[in-house]
Amino acid sequence: MSLRSTALVLGAALVLGACQTTESVYRNPSAESEVKTTRWQAHDLQSTALAMVDSFLNDPYIVGDDQPVIRFTGIKNKTSQHIDTKALSDRIRAYLIRSHRVRVLTDWDADKGQRKKARAEAKYSHSRAVDRSTRRSLRKSKAAGYHLFGEISEIHQTDSNATERSYQIIMNLHDIETDELIWSDIKDIQKVKQRSFF
Repeated sequence: MSLRSTALVLGAALVLGACQTTESVYRNPSAESEVKTTRWQAHDLQSTALAMVDSFLNDPYIVGDDQPVIRFTGIKNKTSQHIDTKALSDRIRAYLIRSHRVRVLTDWDADKGQRKKARAEAKYSHSRAVDRSTRRSLRKSKAAGYHLFGEISEIHQTDSNATERSYQIIMNLHDIETDELIWSDIKDIQKVKQRSFF
């Protein structure tokens, strides 16, 4: 084999080898995995949403009330990192709605655009272009009996051997009529990443 042919073969082998180094791997976000980072991850969102909804729906106050009407105003991020609290709030809200155990109203702040569209649709339904029998009124809107809210905080510590980050997620249910907090729960997540010296 000539020197030029050998060079071409080696070049093609290098290109093929380079192309084969990238691999896509699917990971189930609900599955536990080795701690590779102490930052907030998809599994934390999933496990937090499930734990909070399970606690909420099995509380005696909720079990004893026939489909309580709540307004969920979301979860505040009080950590030092970016956490998509809207994704967490949306997941909790979806689980609550799908349970058919509570009725969830729109969030005053997060759903402003949707509420504006609803008013415009109701206004249009009273125009001459719409059949009267199908008209809708906003006067049937329900008032919330309860206010659901929460926050995420963290403690971050680093030494020569490890990095430790502890998350605390707390949620509360406020009875609007009596001004009582009638339900509250806390989920703790602790992550420790050992430093490697090799």
